[in-house]
Amino acid sequence: MRAMQTAATGMMAQEMNVQVISNNIANVRTTGYKRQTINFQDLLYENFRRAGSATSDQNTQAPAGTFIGSGVKTVSTGRVMT
Repeated sequence: MRAMQTAATGMMAQEMNVQVISNNIANVRTTGYKRQTINFQDLLYENFRRAGSATSDQNTQAPAGTFIGSGVKTVSTGRVMT
C-alpha cells in the first residue's frame, strides 16, 4: 500500500509538470509573458537499514544505508525573469 501512495505522489507531480509546460507553450507568443518553472521536494525519508549494519550471517556489512522515501510534493512555481 505504501508503494502505491508513493507512486501516486510522483504521478501527480509529473502531471503538474506537464501542465506547467503546456501553459508555457500556449503562452509563448503572448506579449510580456514570463515562462514558469516548477520546483519539487522529496517528502520524509525513513532509515530502513543503517550504514554498516550486518546484511547476512557471514557478517558482511552494508556500505551505505537504505532509505525509503514517502513521495514528492510541489513546493512552488516561479517565473523566469530572463
